[in-house]
Amino acid sequence: MVANFWLRPGNTHSANNIRAFLEATLRHLGNKTVGLLRADSGLFDESIMNFLHDKGIAYIISARLTQALQQAMVSQCTFWNVDSGLKMGEISYQAHGWKEARRIVVVRQSIKVRAQAPGKTLRLFADDPDIQGWRYGAIVTSLELPALQIWRLYRGRADCENRIK
Repeated sequence: MVANFWLRPGNTHSANNIRAFLEATLRHLGNKTVGLLRADSGLFDESIMNFLHDKGIAYIISARLTQALQQAMVSQCTFWNVDSGLKMGEISYQAHGWKEARRIVVVRQSIKVRAQAPGKTLRLFADDPDIQGWRYGAIVTSLELPALQIWRLYRGRADCENRIK
């Protein structure tokens, strides 16, 4: 279901005026309940997460892989095997300026085993062959479901863009 959309120029950042967009969407929905918001890293912003929390809307948002988050992922995350070439972990992360830590689910996929794996290499660790053999992704969530379920729920958003097209 598409609840709302704005047509904007291609050079517009995805977080530009997002609060107004969310407020307009909620007005369009009236008394309907939003069970979950899935979004790309353009919405990886504390003010957006606070807005969603205040409205009682659960979220899964792709995290922007800042240098600080990359360092936290490498130093704090303990990974477990999910499948061949696929590992998951999670950390509690508080970005600079945030008032509280948030749950981050981290996914890493082997480039050798999963050649088409989505994600990014961690440029901050370009000299470390153990880290460069993987593509990483991170998602922030307010849900308390298991990490694997969070990842699967987030991945489901990719198809919605195909349906909109």
